[in-house]
Amino acid sequence: MSNGFGMGTSWGFRVPKTAELVAQHVRRQIVLRRLQEGDALPPEGVLMQEFGISRPSLREAVRILESEGLIAVQRGARGGGRVLRPTVDVAARYASVVLQHRQTPLSDVLEARLIVETPAARLVASRRDRKRAAKELTRLIDTVPAGLLGQVHTFNSRLVELTGSPTLFMLTTVLEHIGNAAIDTAIDVNPKAVKRFAAAADAARRMIVEAIAAGDGETAEQLWHAHLAAERELLIDGGARMLVDVFPSATGKNAELVAGQLRRSIITGELAVGDQIPAEALLSERFGISRPTLREAFRILESEGLLEVQRGARGGAHIKLPTEDAVARYSCLLLEYERATVADVSMVRSLLEPPCALMIAERNDRAVIARLAAAVMDADATADSVARLRAQHQFHVLLVDSAGNRTISLFHAAMRRILEAAERRSTDVAGAAGEQAQHEGARTHRRLVELLEAGETTRAADMWRRHLEATTTFLERTGSTLDVLALG
Repeated sequence: MSNGFGMGTSWGFRVPKTAELVAQHVRRQIVLRRLQEGDALPPEGVLMQEFGISRPSLREAVRILESEGLIAVQRGARGGGRVLRPTVDVAARYASVVLQHRQTPLSDVLEARLIVETPAARLVASRRDRKRAAKELTRLIDTVPAGLLGQVHTFNSRLVELTGSPTLFMLTTVLEHIGNAAIDTAIDVNPKAVKRFAAAADAARRMIVEAIAAGDGETAEQLWHAHLAAERELLIDGGARMLVDVFPSATGKNAELVAGQLRRSIITGELAVGDQIPAEALLSERFGISRPTLREAFRILESEGLLEVQRGARGGAHIKLPTEDAVARYSCLLLEYERATVADVSMVRSLLEPPCALMIAERNDRAVIARLAAAVMDADATADSVARLRAQHQFHVLLVDSAGNRTISLFHAAMRRILEAAERRSTDVAGAAGEQAQHEGARTHRRLVELLEAGETTRAADMWRRHLEATTTFLERTGSTLDVLALG
């Protein structure tokens, strides 16, 4: 059974509910574009007959899809469901929940943004149509008067989109979503500083565009990094320290309002993991809502991995620890929908991991380096090729997690699901070449540890980048230029 990634990976041992299976089927039809944006869903009676399920199960499936932003439901006699395309806003919401619960500081997210977004200027400058891209970016700058922050984010988004990488665009847009929330806080705290930054940003963007037009990727990247670093300092000085500080309470329908209040209580620790939510009757009275509306709020929190609801006489809702599963599932859904290739996902990983190696090398934390060395030894001691490949994957996880940036670790986990499936497939297809690639990977892992032990910071990061670029080439050679969708 697919997990929503199209990879057949199980998320655990719990048997999915009927509603989850139905939602999964509809979700798949949307990803395959057999259901298009704006399409009307058939009436309830038709869907109940088609899936062989009860009305309550169907409505629960609809609530799952609605909370994921994949359908919009108009209630009433003339209502019904209409299909929506997956959007990055939902991925951003899931990511924000996990990061907030982990008490992630705003500085961590903004550091991740520097890592993820900085290479975009170089990538656009390397395109054959860079002059056309530069003209478009110049027109974009000219359409909004200097000093308006709305232009900053419109420009940023379009610059990344022009790289042609759906994976990079998704990650940066999620980080922009969080950055926009922080901007609102900064404006309230220090409006004069924000105004000064916006004016300086106009000049910086024009210099970046000039470098892109000239094909000077190195200069474009340096200027872009300086611009993003200046914005990072502005937002940190804006007064918000934790992500929970920059996100306002939810607004919208009653169910969303209640879900927002409960979500905030979970994130701030007022409701602890394992706690049981009070009985439905008590909560309905407290919030002044009906039980169906309360259950809809529960369904939203379930989809975010914050609640586990057991039905029946001895059932109830318990607080869960949010994990990267919901983020990874929805991120991969977006990449499937946008027909991102495995090679594109691998390319973006090659942007994320080398800075992590650099951070480890610069800190020279001997305990971390010792753990990486032990992981290499464990992989080398594994005779079975499948187990050895799994151990090599875990080395990448340990490397990224050891760098200490929670945001990068979260997004790396989403990409890892795709790349592990692709590399298993490529190794099977490649035969002897796959075995050779594994041995080359093991040698590179050992060499990375040696460079870290020797304090060779720049060489360690550069060598790791070349290794990841070679991995991308291997995946391309062995057929994994296919869409992420084709892994299903």
